[in-house]
Amino acid sequence: MRAAQCDHRSATGFHAAEQRLDEYGSETFAARVVELARPDPGRQIDRAFRMALSRPPSPEEVKSARATMAGMKAREALARLGLVMFNLNEFIYLE
Repeated sequence: MRAAQCDHRSATGFHAAEQRLDEYGSETFAARVVELARPDPGRQIDRAFRMALSRPPSPEEVKSARATMAGMKAREALARLGLVMFNLNEFIYLE
């Protein structure tokens, strides 16, 4: 029986630069989502997924994103959601 395999990312020497880019990029991403989707959280979540992953969110992803965004200002919540999506294997690797 084979052990389960996990995706592996190779290490690089650019962690600080990547972190700054992620933080800056997530704030810019959030501003753009708000601009395009206006104040509707459902539209913001849909737009964020389409912009970051080129697909609509699943019902489970919408539920999770709404829970994450609860009680937060839109830009702050969308920046956090952007950071999560920017670090998904789906965002980083082409299939």
